[in-house]
Amino acid sequence: MHKKMTLRQNHVRTGLIIGASFLAMGALSGCQSAISSLPLIHKQDILQGNVLDKDELSQVREGMTKRQILLLLGSPSVSDPFHQDRWDYVYTLAPRGGDLTQRILTLRFEDEKLLSIDGDYLDIIELAQEEAKEIEEEQRRIEEEEG
Repeated sequence: MHKKMTLRQNHVRTGLIIGASFLAMGALSGCQSAISSLPLIHKQDILQGNVLDKDELSQVREGMTKRQILLLLGSPSVSDPFHQDRWDYVYTLAPRGGDLTQRILTLRFEDEKLLSIDGDYLDIIELAQEEAKEIEEEQRRIEEEEG
């Protein structure tokens, strides 16, 4: 036989359900950091912008034309129609569980020729140019020994 609940019993039951829901939500929100650190949860690295290769960067020289830079590095991530003599190559990496990394290469042109190179990529450019010089010297030495 069905028992009818009194109004008071109905309110108590509703209050218990709501209270249990809030407790469950609180417990689960506290587990967020524990859940995200589990090795079973896959978080993908987020890569945006232009990934510039060290070998390509070593070939960038002042005096190059816009066309040469475009063929070498590709289209810039940022090219302002109001400042057509400035190209920005921006690279951003957000590795899972790591800090955000951002690199910027700013190229300035005058009369369609590369005037200056600025930004975070300069250390990579310098290293790549040094390595390229060492390789060229090694190739010359080998050619001299063979010839």
